[in-house]
Amino acid sequence: MTINIISETPYFPKAHGVHTAFLNQVEMLRQTGETVWVNSSRKADITHSHTLGLYSYYKIRRNHPSVITAHVIPDSLVGSLKGVAIWGGFAISYLRHIYNSADLVLAVAPRVETELRATGVKTRIEVFPNPINTDH
Repeated sequence: MTINIISETPYFPKAHGVHTAFLNQVEMLRQTGETVWVNSSRKADITHSHTLGLYSYYKIRRNHPSVITAHVIPDSLVGSLKGVAIWGGFAISYLRHIYNSADLVLAVAPRVETELRATGVKTRIEVFPNPINTDH
């Protein structure tokens, strides 16, 4: 089985948990013997995104089955980014749309699942906490 892990985090500052979760998942999946590609343009058996940018959206819409790990919810925008009061409604609509574009959403905590449902996400959601690499 081939798994294409999508993340735009390699192109941005690395001091955040989404990038660490992405790296840990890639490493752990490779240790199981699965074929893991990162940000590949090839079609894989499963496309799994950790980020919600335009590249991720493109890959999720074009490749199925698709999975998104939900690290970002509307509440996480408040206090994290400037101007949320102005553009927050658009962000919530975008989050709802991209999560509903996937075949499965992995919520990193029960609260994330609850908020995604409250936001209008209809896609199947499973709670699956971020993997942690204890070897480092």
